[in-house]
Amino acid sequence: MSGALKQIWMDRCAVAYRPPEDYAIGAHNLFTIIGGAVWIKALFCRFTAAEAATSTFAIAVSGVNMQNAAVNCDGAINSIATWPLGAAAGQVIVPALLSQPPFSLANALLGQVGQGQISSVGNIVLTIATALTDGLPEFSVVYQRMTPASQIVVA
Repeated sequence: MSGALKQIWMDRCAVAYRPPEDYAIGAHNLFTIIGGAVWIKALFCRFTAAEAATSTFAIAVSGVNMQNAAVNCDGAINSIATWPLGAAAGQVIVPALLSQPPFSLANALLGQVGQGQISSVGNIVLTIATALTDGLPEFSVVYQRMTPASQIVVA
């Protein structure tokens, strides 16, 4: 019975959530992967207020880029930017839409719909080229544990 419970625990998806905050220019450690490998299924942010500044976002997970290039992520209140979880050609962040699938629309059109990213322990780091003025993005990561002790925590 305990083996079945452990498997149910590991099979469920978990969500790591980082509350809204204002980010300056530079690199920001959003989350930390601890205790072992995780399977990241979705990575996105939602703007809790409209962002007027033109700023590019890029995210790396354990040192690996999660997009082909940094993308301008200014947007309206409640707009969502999703990361494609890969850096191959055509894998781009889709910014500023009110609703999105958990992968980029460009990838879907190119037939490059990914299944997520497997990552070992490390950091999930956001790099911003221009300081945000109003947007206050909140970040979420949907993931599945690959070991009983693995998890993603707010940095």
